[in-house]
Amino acid sequence: MLLWHRGTIQKNIKEMKSYVSNLYLYLKGLGNETIAHNQARYMRYRFPFFGLISATREKYWKEFQEIEGNLEKSKVVEFARECIQYPEREMWYVASQVLKENKKKLKSEDLEFIKEIIVKSDWWDIVDLLASNCIGAICINFNEQRNEVNSWIHDENFWLRRTAIIYQLGYGVKTDESVLYKHILLTCHEKEFFIRKAIGWALRSYSKINQDSVRSFIETNQGKLSHLSIKEGSKYL
Repeated sequence: MLLWHRGTIQKNIKEMKSYVSNLYLYLKGLGNETIAHNQARYMRYRFPFFGLISATREKYWKEFQEIEGNLEKSKVVEFARECIQYPEREMWYVASQVLKENKKKLKSEDLEFIKEIIVKSDWWDIVDLLASNCIGAICINFNEQRNEVNSWIHDENFWLRRTAIIYQLGYGVKTDESVLYKHILLTCHEKEFFIRKAIGWALRSYSKINQDSVRSFIETNQGKLSHLSIKEGSKYL
């Protein structure tokens, strides 16, 4: 029975590798060199691209599934794991979008994989999508994982610190204000642009729920917060 189960797993892995490999070749064949160059330049030449804008990429992903078969909801993590083995950013975008669309079905143990993508992606385009959606959803559905995510505020990787600041963006009235403000005060001294921007973003988002609280927090800590964070955070005040 164990050998059969192991063989089934190996077969499934092989099939997913083939499925994602076919997706790679499909998207690559539809790319545009000019667009790819412009995309790479916009991203400071950090990543290679096929040259597919968002709408086009989504269209081709849908067409691919019509040809090769729809991705099973139970295999989205396995699919994403294979996608990020490729350097082209569109593969990462497809993986992240699929994870976002299925965020409510993510399991507690998937947190470690999402964390891995955030660290390896190494840029805001993937980090922000996963932080405010997938990480946020996992912490809502599995409250015990909040301690882990909150601990990232002390991590040496600033993308994880950014994630710890913004993962509550979609929480609305469920936002843990004490955690939000604690994380901001722990990082507001940093000169890193993406941390200062994240602080402003988080404050702006929460101000839609509690203007008085955010206004008071900014006034009390204006000597600690950067001009960028205050500017972004005060937009709706």
